[in-house]
Amino acid sequence: MFFVLFEGACFLCEAAVFWCGGNNIHEICYIRDRMKNEKLFTKKQILVITGLFLCFILAANNFATWLGKTYFDIVPVATWPMNIMDILPSPKTGEMLFLVGQVVVFVFGLKWVRKRGFRLPEVLFFALLLIFFSNLTHSWKDGFLTPHSGDGQYYADIGKVVNPVQFLSVYNDIQPSLSLHSKSHPPGAVLTIYALDKVSVDPGMVSLWILVLSVLGSGYFFHKNLLARYGSEVAGLGTLLLLLTPAVMIYYCACIDALIATYAVIFIYFLFRPERWGPALAMMGALFLFSFSNFAAVFLLPVFLGYEWFIRKDLSRFGIVAGGLVLLYGLIYLVTGYDHIGAFIMASKIENSPEIQMLAQPAVYVFTRVQGVMEVVLLLGPFLLILLRRGLGGLRTAEKGTWLLFWLIIGAFAAMLISGAYKCAETGRAALYLYPFLLLPVAAALHRSERDARSTELLVGAVFAQGLFMQFMGSYFW
Repeated sequence: MFFVLFEGACFLCEAAVFWCGGNNIHEICYIRDRMKNEKLFTKKQILVITGLFLCFILAANNFATWLGKTYFDIVPVATWPMNIMDILPSPKTGEMLFLVGQVVVFVFGLKWVRKRGFRLPEVLFFALLLIFFSNLTHSWKDGFLTPHSGDGQYYADIGKVVNPVQFLSVYNDIQPSLSLHSKSHPPGAVLTIYALDKVSVDPGMVSLWILVLSVLGSGYFFHKNLLARYGSEVAGLGTLLLLLTPAVMIYYCACIDALIATYAVIFIYFLFRPERWGPALAMMGALFLFSFSNFAAVFLLPVFLGYEWFIRKDLSRFGIVAGGLVLLYGLIYLVTGYDHIGAFIMASKIENSPEIQMLAQPAVYVFTRVQGVMEVVLLLGPFLLILLRRGLGGLRTAEKGTWLLFWLIIGAFAAMLISGAYKCAETGRAALYLYPFLLLPVAAALHRSERDARSTELLVGAVFAQGLFMQFMGSYFW
């Protein structure tokens, strides 16, 4: 299912690229062979691809609504595939002026960053500025304070934390009574918000801390990962595209999943390092932080195992990491009584009904699985989707490790969907850690592409425009 939707979206977008270039439609069958040194997009291609992608999403929305209502007595949300999205009213004059101001900052800022050779400090500063302003579109209250308000948020439970040891000692007992998000996650999620609140004056500052830590952490380690293989310009450009991906622009401010995505970036960086002990200990730390905040980390272990087995042909690092995690959680259990496996079982019971959804509600199960894939595709956007497909074409022979890692994480994500995870979709936020893996083939495509100043600016502008447009269209927190 994932592969059909992924290839279908790619095919439509790639068709637009070749049609705009004056190629015969029959040549699309040979797209994958011809993309090894493909140029970036022209203005005409960007306009056509944008229109086709928008039509694809709207057609999918209408088809899902028609199919659900007609045959399965299901009424998909009006914003399908986005499960959580409140359409905002028409912008007022002040909001439109703020939009124009953001565009002006982007245009001049991008020229400055490009002329500086996409150096890391400029890229990080520029991305921070753009994400901050795009979220300020909703006002300080709605963009920074509201995501932490309400009974369902982690912030509602920090009052239960006397100190971290005390909270861990009672977590298994109080887990069912915690707020909606807290009880389905490990205690690290609440403790992270608790720690950030200690150095903040209000919940809005917690959002700012999440934004700064996530952008700096993700950007730094993603850039280091690309630098050795592709050089400074591609590393900077690839990092900027990661940070301007619509999913990142929307959720990297205020959302704890941004920090979890940062742990994934750190894990990826050290996974590619050739040494044994140093990278193994760093990966153990990243996976511990990931697993202590989100149970989805368990699906990274098969990815890690597969990479070590097929690429390094040595499982010693996997043994160090897995053994270290067992020892860490064992030590925490001895000191505080916190049972991580018990918390995972309880979260599964809370999240899932006693019946297996695949059997009890097969139509709902299939609809939400498709929706989960489509939300990831939508929040990646058509241009990064095309570059991803281009990059994969050459990775299999040139960078087998990256190629295998990509398909391992896609397989792990597919396994999560099949297992019933993300039962309400929301994969753009809950699976935010997926995007750094998706941007690896994009960076490979950038490395092989023929780039000039204009095409580079058009690409970054097209990616940014989607994120900014979606910010002005709706609110994505509940």
